[in-house]
Amino acid sequence: MHRRFIEYVEEVKQGKIFTFCINTKPTLSLKKISDKIITIHQLTSRGAEELFDTLI
Repeated sequence: MHRRFIEYVEEVKQGKIFTFCINTKPTLSLKKISDKIITIHQLTSRGAEELFDTLI
């Protein structure tokens, strides 16, 4: 992500940003703008449960 975009997101964000990475790792840019990152290596029922528990 472009540096100016990251600065913009940090400036205007009003809530929390949750990032869900499925079969990949979060980038440094996503780490900068995300309040919570969950990495799911394979979307199994357990991974889906973790994802929904985070949202509730």
